[in-house]
Amino acid sequence: MYYPYFRGKQFELITIRETAGVMAQAGFVPIIEPVKETLKGLHRALQTVCEVGGKAIVIVNPYVGDHQDNGIGITGLLAQEFADNAAVSAGILLREDMNLEDAYALFEAHAAHDPVFVHAGFGDQKALADQLGAGLKNTRHVFIEKHASTLCRRCLSKVMLCSLSKIDIVAALHGYPRSEASRALRTSVAWLG
Repeated sequence: MYYPYFRGKQFELITIRETAGVMAQAGFVPIIEPVKETLKGLHRALQTVCEVGGKAIVIVNPYVGDHQDNGIGITGLLAQEFADNAAVSAGILLREDMNLEDAYALFEAHAAHDPVFVHAGFGDQKALADQLGAGLKNTRHVFIEKHASTLCRRCLSKVMLCSLSKIDIVAALHGYPRSEASRALRTSVAWLG
């Protein structure tokens, strides 16, 4: 499984819409971090992904952009438009500056959207595993490649003992300039398709 990471800007959302069918066939699950206040483009991209049988993860607590202080608009979009659609999951971006209480509160608030923990520097995996308890084995975790080596060694050696069965390493395009991210995805999709 491959998880390309997009900042939800106009051209990246267009790229997702244009390549949704091929991504779905190839098993790509885009992770989208909304950065613009308006969510129309995100809504259209998610509709297209769903129409072609694909899946997507939407970050509900973006690190940058218009929603970085408050993801209520994103939460509202998921609740109103994708409440009964298992193809769209809520992504919880676990950053270095995030605490366990905030992470778990987001998990509980988005339980209906099959939350996915996206690890991006979070250092308290053991406490998160303890907080999730028996439910840990039903959670999904994706690691941003830049943080994977350190996090995986630390997390997997401890958390795998807790029966975590759904861990994926993301070869993310996180942080790449828009043009490079789009080019890399189109190249990958062209090669697959």
